[in-house]
Amino acid sequence: KISFEGLKLFRSTEFLARLFAMQQGEPFSTQKLRDGIKNMTKVYSQFGYIDYVGEPQIDVVPNSNKIDLTLTADEGKQFFVRRIDFVGNTTTRDKVIRRELLIDEGDFYNTRLWELSILRLNQLGYFETLKENEAADIKRDTRTNTVDLTLKVKERGKNTVQLSGGVSGISGSFLGFSYSTNNFLGLGETLSLATQLGTRVRDVNLSFTEPYFLDRPLQLGF
Repeated sequence: KISFEGLKLFRSTEFLARLFAMQQGEPFSTQKLRDGIKNMTKVYSQFGYIDYVGEPQIDVVPNSNKIDLTLTADEGKQFFVRRIDFVGNTTTRDKVIRRELLIDEGDFYNTRLWELSILRLNQLGYFETLKENEAADIKRDTRTNTVDLTLKVKERGKNTVQLSGGVSGISGSFLGFSYSTNNFLGLGETLSLATQLGTRVRDVNLSFTEPYFLDRPLQLGF
């Protein structure tokens, strides 16, 4: 059997037992035990218990080929987010970064939501690729059970400029220019301007998209 001791956060242990992928009557696996301990650490870290430590104890049932597995949990304290700061965003406004984060100041520190926040920031394409283990400095204060997060970013090129020209049977002689950016004025807005001026054709295209209209996740564009 698998049993748990020292648990305060969870009333039911059924789902915790499933983290070890070993049921009653199945062969014991040290690899599954290690994986299960890692899974429990991840579960606790999603609720702010970043100092959780799990200690396994194996007792052999006398005169049998069976064992009892006991997991003793030292949950530690629950940590909350005190501050979230940003460095390196020389162009991008703080609010553009903050709105992609799934945790906020005052929430308990959820490592899974922080990982997803890094993924969302990488999908923007505004910064060099952020790595989970290197993207932020995490300072914790055990006296107040709080953590301060300082996210380190590096801006990447956001503007594209093209010039073209030539002669064709349809357009005649022409000169073209285009400009596009996916982070206009550091506000996360997309702007695109393209022109083609020639002896037979004059064409101008302008497009603009605001991904967070009125600071809500509503996309508006023309």
